[in-house]
Amino acid sequence: VVPKLFGFALTGVNPSRRVMQCFMVLIVFIFAAWSMASFRSAEGSFYTFSFFSTCVLSTATILIVGLPIFVFWSCIQMKKQRANSRRVSWKRHAVWLLWLVFAGVGGWILMYCVALVYLFLSAWNKFAASCALLIIATLCENAFVKGTRFVYRKLVSRPRNPRCDSARLNGDQRRLLDMSIQILHSYKQSTVLISLLAGEAVTPGYTWIFSLILGFVMHTSERVGILTVLRGEFCPRWIRKRERPDCFSEFQNQVRFTSGYPRFVPVIGVAAARLISFGGSKPILFNDMCIAVFITAICLEVLGDLLVWKVHWPRWGHYYDFEGLDIFEMGHLFAADSEGVHVDHVALGFQGMRSHDVWFAAVVMAPASYFS
Repeated sequence: VVPKLFGFALTGVNPSRRVMQCFMVLIVFIFAAWSMASFRSAEGSFYTFSFFSTCVLSTATILIVGLPIFVFWSCIQMKKQRANSRRVSWKRHAVWLLWLVFAGVGGWILMYCVALVYLFLSAWNKFAASCALLIIATLCENAFVKGTRFVYRKLVSRPRNPRCDSARLNGDQRRLLDMSIQILHSYKQSTVLISLLAGEAVTPGYTWIFSLILGFVMHTSERVGILTVLRGEFCPRWIRKRERPDCFSEFQNQVRFTSGYPRFVPVIGVAAARLISFGGSKPILFNDMCIAVFITAICLEVLGDLLVWKVHWPRWGHYYDFEGLDIFEMGHLFAADSEGVHVDHVALGFQGMRSHDVWFAAVVMAPASYFS
């Protein structure tokens, strides 16, 4: 996370394989040190830190120690490549990094609070709690995505416009854009699944069916463009202009192909541990209703991806006005030139997109799995 996410956001320099290996050695050393560390209680007994505390302390240490080391190495690389001949705004780099940290950590905390609200409401009315869980979690995710869109446009997209002469950010920051949106969506999906499992483990019932089906309908309708068509057909012009699809909403739809699955990994781990510990004497997920929730969630996730991938859905580009946007504007979804907007071709913002390597995949998988 430190060199691939925080380091790249702060410097725009992609770490080499040797740098990643050095960071892995440093992380193992720091984690081992905090695992063996102990503290003395008020009664005089010695205790070691819990696994969660060890992870938090190790993360804080690697940020404090590793990030300055990576920045120093990046400056040397930039000087060798003479990248400092271009005007680079380090202030914008720092603000962009702070937003990514806030979106990641703040999203984690906010979604955890949503789960607590669900457990509080479920003691009063489980059906209302199931509806509120999905709606609140979706609103929180969309709020962070809109915030990421605003920050990216201000700090990255507009300064890189050829018509703009201001200092810009170094490196291809789009790789962090879709990764940030993917992490936020994985938090939201984890919140819904784990909250429903916790609710059914305490008081089994059937209210979870409505929550999962409602989430499936909402997500699938948005991803295939049905909601986009309905907004374009029936909403007034000012709403269509405000809610016009752009590359950020498209990123949000595309990352749902992969970011919905990390939430199942910890649940499978818990089921395997209970199977090994108790054999067949106890349900592998606390009770039969929890098993039904888990299986249904997986089936709906796969079914939604198959529908989006295989079924041909109606086009909606003609419902929205893209003519007034600058040709380099990140809000463009379709190609634009002197002849107008071409809905059959993608915009410049999607050209040259890089594929993520295994390290970037780990950056997404790890927070989502740990959060679950």
